[in-house]
Amino acid sequence: MAAWALLTGALTAFLTGRGTPDASTHPNKEQPVSERQVGRVMAAIGAPLTLAGVAMYFLPGPGFPVLIIGLALLVTGLVMTAAGRR
Repeated sequence: MAAWALLTGALTAFLTGRGTPDASTHPNKEQPVSERQVGRVMAAIGAPLTLAGVAMYFLPGPGFPVLIIGLALLVTGLVMTAAGRR
C-alpha cells in the first residue's frame, strides 16, 4: 500500500506542477493542471471502481482490492477538489 501512496503522490505532484520551475523560465511550456482538476478526474475514476468492487462481492472477481482502490481514489479526489476551492 505504501508503494501505491508514493506513486499517487508522485503523479499528483507531476500533474499539478509542484517542484518544477515556474512558467516564466519556459514561456512556451503549457500551464500545469490544477489540483482541483486532478481531484475531479480521480473522483470520476474512483466512483465507478468503488461500485464495481461492491458488485464483485456478489459476482465473480477481485471485489476487495477493487473496492479499496476505488475508495482510495474517490476519497483522495474529493479531498483534492475541496482543497482546490480554498
